[in-house]
Amino acid sequence: MFPAWSPIRRLARGFNAIPIAGRMVLMELAHPAVAAAVDDYDQSRDNPIRRAQVTAEAIAQIIHGSVEEAEIVSGRLARVHARVNGVGYAASDPELLMWVAATYFDSVLLATSIWGRSLSPSEEAYLYRQMVDAIELLGCPRRQQPDSLADFRAYVTSTLAELEVSEAGRRLARAIFWPSPRRRHAAPLALYRVISFGHLPARLRTQFGYDWSSRHDRALRAVTAAAPPLAPAVDWSLSRLADGHGRATRVLMSVAGFSREISST
Repeated sequence: MFPAWSPIRRLARGFNAIPIAGRMVLMELAHPAVAAAVDDYDQSRDNPIRRAQVTAEAIAQIIHGSVEEAEIVSGRLARVHARVNGVGYAASDPELLMWVAATYFDSVLLATSIWGRSLSPSEEAYLYRQMVDAIELLGCPRRQQPDSLADFRAYVTSTLAELEVSEAGRRLARAIFWPSPRRRHAAPLALYRVISFGHLPARLRTQFGYDWSSRHDRALRAVTAAAPPLAPAVDWSLSRLADGHGRATRVLMSVAGFSREISST
């Protein structure tokens, strides 16, 4: 679908995915309509990791797969979204589809800046053209997408400023980020929460009920400082352990201690 050297594939590879999944899901759940749809239709309550896994793998298939694979995923998503309707939401609503896609791509861009990678202005322009193509396959027509990368970033900022987390969003976030793991998974989960909640606006952290302290702030700064020198080796390892094309979702979930949940899905 996209050349191996293209910006969208380089940015959506393994190491960038580490902070993406959690932040992406939280940004989705912060939208009351998305949270209602997930609460009514998703398997999140029975299998809290499934939400992040399905979304990330669908987007990864579009970005890293062939044209045929991308079109198959696009068709499957359209059929699923057509069945998901409820009070105050329709999963096929282009505005909701735009937001779900934006949570992924905005997190990719954030991760890129955290890990010390940068794009030239021409690469940014090319990246956004590829993003528009990918988001269209996810269900949002290009006429309803922002016109430029600057407009896209403004859209994300303004939407985050307007969101109010619902009770359903808080309940689902609790199920996803505070499951009942074995004790040996407690430390990775705690770090995962710091990374995920730490890259949200403070007002949304508060609305989700996450008590942020100076200790959390220090931990987040330490992870951020350690990331750039570690990025190349970890990125290569995750890509090799996955399938060589950047689709490292299952590896990342296993590293985080969720292999048993994934193997059962």
